Amino acid sequence: MKRIPYPTNWNRKFRRILAQQLQALLQRTDQIAAQHKLERYRKHFHTRQHAGILLFHGLTRSPSLRQSYQLIHSQRELLQACDLLDESQHMRVSFSQLAASNHSRDAVFMQALGTHLLHKLKPQSYQHKSIRRDIHLLDSTCIKVSPLLASWADGISNVRLQVQLRPAQDLPEQILLTNFRKNDCQGLDRLLLQNDKNLAALAGQTLVVDLGYYSHKRFQCLRQAGVHFVTRRHHQAAIQVIADGPIQHSLPEVSASRIDVLTDQRIVLGSPNNRAGAVLADMRMVTARVSSPEREPICYEIITDRWDLTACEVIQYYLWRWEIELFFRWVKRHLCLEQLLGYSTNAVCLSIWLVIVVHLLTLLLSILMEAKHRSPVFLCQLLWCLAQLSADDFNSPSPEQLPLGLPQKSRHN
Repeated sequence: MKRIPYPTNWNRKFRRILAQQLQALLQRTDQIAAQHKLERYRKHFHTRQHAGILLFHGLTRSPSLRQSYQLIHSQRELLQACDLLDESQHMRVSFSQLAASNHSRDAVFMQALGTHLLHKLKPQSYQHKSIRRDIHLLDSTCIKVSPLLASWADGISNVRLQVQLRPAQDLPEQILLTNFRKNDCQGLDRLLLQNDKNLAALAGQTLVVDLGYYSHKRFQCLRQAGVHFVTRRHHQAAIQVIADGPIQHSLPEVSASRIDVLTDQRIVLGSPNNRAGAVLADMRMVTARVSSPEREPICYEIITDRWDLTACEVIQYYLWRWEIELFFRWVKRHLCLEQLLGYSTNAVCLSIWLVIVVHLLTLLLSILMEAKHRSPVFLCQLLWCLAQLSADDFNSPSPEQLPLGLPQKSRHN
């Protein structure tokens, strides 16, 4: 494979931008610590120092926190920036202090760093060339924990992580961690339906969910809040067909043999005999056969309240739901989500938010460096630049940054 030629000053520019962003995050950590009073009763190990070590651990993706603690000793400039060196140039913090702080220091500081980066990226990050900006995905994945050490998981070996993702910009906008006794619908309640602020932010947008979130009553609440939705029809759901619409052709950019629309119907969804549900009038159900080279064709029955889309676009909206599965694979395989910092609730939350911060920082760096996309190759380049940071990178004037509003670029996982 032909090697991509980088400009001669690419690595130097990358190091300086990386050092600048790390310093900005550490300064933000100081403000967060003061705001939430995280330094109370702590004399020797401050939040800035804690954040610096964890950011190094997340960026290096070391197999264990102990290994990262040993590796960071060789990063003298980073230790100096994090205020981790004493007067005799020795490490201020022991590993036992670090491990204990993962349980005792509130994970709110890492969550606030993630929120800070999210707000910084939301209006500026690049957009996938085909995925529309009004789409939001909601799904969950499991994280393995020890049922003996994680007592809050109620004896279950997995916990549930629910994420609301904006796939056009690869931004995880809402995160919820629960045990497996809480199902996906309850997560939808906590993330959106019981949170007026989050629900209002989605007004006019489209939420794409799978069968785990299927609930006529919840769909009715979304419609009342002005939030559109796209989902699969549950096989037990009662429907009444009102009218059959004309069958439209495939999207121009999609092969005609991939999406084959069979019906486009106006329906009433739900049964009045179901007291726990709701009856949704003026709904749309598109039935299509979707094929791919790797598997047999699959027949989808997709339900939505959007009538401004073509039938193929309705199917495509649902197919874009797989972007969140690719996001889960990215954070698990490449950002090591399942390598937890501990098994207490605080340590697991800290682990999750650390991975989110690393993901958002990677996105920001890829934009500033005009990289084609965030990828495992970019992570390796980031790791190399982290290992080569020098005092000049931290002390030199920040390089002239590229505007974050770059032209739209494609993204591949």
